[in-house]
Amino acid sequence: MEITIEQALQQGVAAHKEDKLQEAERIYRAILKSYPKDPDANHNLGLIAVSMNQIAQALPLFKMALDVNSNIEQFWMSYIDALVKTNSVKEAKLAIKKAKKQGFDAKKLETLLPQSKVLEARIPYNNCPLCESNNISNSAVGDCSKQLLYHPMIPSIMQWMDCGDCLHQFINGHFTDEALEVIFSKQPENQVVGYQIEEQRYISARIIEKVIPFKSYGTWLDVGFGNGSLLFTADEYGFEPIGVDLRKDGVAALQNLGIQAHCDPVQNLEFEKSISVVSMMDVLEHIPYPKEVLISLYSKMDEDGCLLISMPNSESWLWKLWSKENRNPYFNSIEHYHNFSKTRLVSLLNECGFNIKQYGISQRYRCGMEIVAQRN
Repeated sequence: MEITIEQALQQGVAAHKEDKLQEAERIYRAILKSYPKDPDANHNLGLIAVSMNQIAQALPLFKMALDVNSNIEQFWMSYIDALVKTNSVKEAKLAIKKAKKQGFDAKKLETLLPQSKVLEARIPYNNCPLCESNNISNSAVGDCSKQLLYHPMIPSIMQWMDCGDCLHQFINGHFTDEALEVIFSKQPENQVVGYQIEEQRYISARIIEKVIPFKSYGTWLDVGFGNGSLLFTADEYGFEPIGVDLRKDGVAALQNLGIQAHCDPVQNLEFEKSISVVSMMDVLEHIPYPKEVLISLYSKMDEDGCLLISMPNSESWLWKLWSKENRNPYFNSIEHYHNFSKTRLVSLLNECGFNIKQYGISQRYRCGMEIVAQRN
């Protein structure tokens, strides 16, 4: 016997309440196949998407429910909450105004908004930050709320984007200065100058020995020097160390040891000497516009200067398996703006005037790669 839409919906809601999400989803989708605009099926399917951290997929479902029936308060609450979770605070405020005009309690809906002064922590990318294409689309969604540097003033949902032209993956916006101050107010133990100095010395030596065949003397600039180990060890090998970092405490600590250090974006700095080696160990993916920085560094380097870069490789099989199993830790990394593949990183370095000399696996962090490049 054929059942009605109302009966099917009741079955879906019952399965949903019993946490049988796959069965509920199957029923809701069956309803939408026959009645694509059914508001309850759209809304409830959106709730399932939210429970699976698929906020971007939930938004059009909630919007369809509202477009068909805007007289249900829960529809407004679900839609506004999803907008906030995707950092679309302006759109959420506009939705609250519309709901208020229909007689709903605006104060109740406003409790869904972030309750801190940093309401909009990110400056959106309207184009791909590498190739400037506007052929971009939503990709994976992460949650940074479990990260050491997380603060409630920062929205926890991280919406990643894919560029359809250069195939780069990036977050939907870089942090404002206010948000960065909040994030940098904490300092991870492994970023304190002198952290595990003996153990780190061996790791740094292995890294430096990759560069020496191409450049064995001169100034060594470490961008984002963290605990300072690479600079300490480069000094042992005869290089003149210079550090750049955005954490003021680390810069002060290095200066107190007599090492030149700066607390400014590297593209804003001028150095007395030409730079022989630049290292950016797990740093480039934290920079809003990497190409600008690489071009600036190129102009500050020796004609045969070397560039050493490490970061996670999104082209590795480890990355692919993590992503397939929905457990990729880098989608939740609060400081990361980019997920580079080896192919896209090599292409970017070539665009900025660097030739690749060596590729290797990094032991610093999981899924890491290391590339030694030389200025053309």
